[in-house]
Amino acid sequence: MDVRDSLLRRVGLATNGVCVFGALTSVSALFYFYQKEGTQMKKSIALLLALVMVLSLAACGGGNDTPESPTETTAPEEVKLSKDEMLSVANPLTRDDLDKSINNIAFAKTLIGNTYTFGGEVYSVTEDYAVVTPYIIDEKGAYGTGANVMVANLYLPLDELVSLENQQRLNFVGRLEDVSTHEEAFPGMGTTTVAEMVFKNIAIVSDRFENTGTLHSRNASYGEDAWNIKFPDSDYLGVVHFRDDVSAYQGKEITYSYKITSDGCVDAYIVE
Repeated sequence: MDVRDSLLRRVGLATNGVCVFGALTSVSALFYFYQKEGTQMKKSIALLLALVMVLSLAACGGGNDTPESPTETTAPEEVKLSKDEMLSVANPLTRDDLDKSINNIAFAKTLIGNTYTFGGEVYSVTEDYAVVTPYIIDEKGAYGTGANVMVANLYLPLDELVSLENQQRLNFVGRLEDVSTHEEAFPGMGTTTVAEMVFKNIAIVSDRFENTGTLHSRNASYGEDAWNIKFPDSDYLGVVHFRDDVSAYQGKEITYSYKITSDGCVDAYIVE
């Protein structure tokens, strides 16, 4: 086998994919012949050596390259806080917050991202969220918004959505994610602009409330379990439905726990 045949065989190895090993072997062989054959072959061998290196590198670098597909980036999922985590950072939603938000949607948008505790009365329930009207109690008394001026859309779990009742009142904690307005027609009111607050990270804190008053008298017109409660510094008598007989407490001041539904204050019991 002459030098030329040996060289071509090594070029074939390189082009068949034995890149580094073939190239190095070819170089070694050529160097050997370069030493053995003398000066007359120097130019030819040098040219062939350069050709082998070029072909070897081309075989390594070409043909196997595949274009890199662009890396798809996805927005990180927003981490939802648990009820306890939200309660640890929440502030009460105030009547000033509600009043200003109803009258100035730009102000309402400054509240986005804040976490609040608030009460609400169920207005309707869709397959994805409950529509409630905010209802709060503070040092000035009770304050609520009508569905014709402001609502809050609460994205609760399905098992909680199906358990809600119209006009049921509950306490919530949630992070405000968006505020917008929409036009809605109401019977006898025409079309009004309704402010809409959206809470996707939301939890029910409680469906029960507590109050203190004097167990005044029975109110048979509302049923055998209904009693009138007189509140301190007020002549107002509230009607409360107790789950058990409470006649032994008549005339006494009591603290009681209760639920609020379309039937009023129900399922009450005395807190010992």
